[in-house]
Amino acid sequence: MGHQGGGRRGDGLSGRPGRRDPGPGDGVGEPDHADHPWRPPVGGRIAALAHDAVHGLDITVALGLPARLPVARTTALLAGVPPRTPRFFGARVDGVRLEATDADWSYGSGPRTVAGRAEHLLLVTYGRRGPEGLPAASGAGRFTASR
Repeated sequence: MGHQGGGRRGDGLSGRPGRRDPGPGDGVGEPDHADHPWRPPVGGRIAALAHDAVHGLDITVALGLPARLPVARTTALLAGVPPRTPRFFGARVDGVRLEATDADWSYGSGPRTVAGRAEHLLLVTYGRRGPEGLPAASGAGRFTASR
């Protein structure tokens, strides 16, 4: 079914009977929202930053792009990961020590050590799977996507 009507294609508003573009008073870009006392829902500002960083890594790692998140910032985000985060996101890190190869950071304990770049381990703590082979070690398969 093709596009019908004389409005601009794809904007979802113009060109439809009874619809108009957002304008003053619609709340879009209104200055009274600039001072809104927003607070992260859980975990504070570090958790909010980690949330954004993880979603960015979801894209860059999946596309095989080079690391863009500075190691020092990634390590700061990892340092703020409380024990409830891996559990909440379904990351099974019990019995495993996660160890960054590019930073001075580790998490957990156990007979197996899973080593990888800090950004890949940030993904692991938030329940994501890294690219195949990253992180690496025996037992790392549960943290990587098979292709």
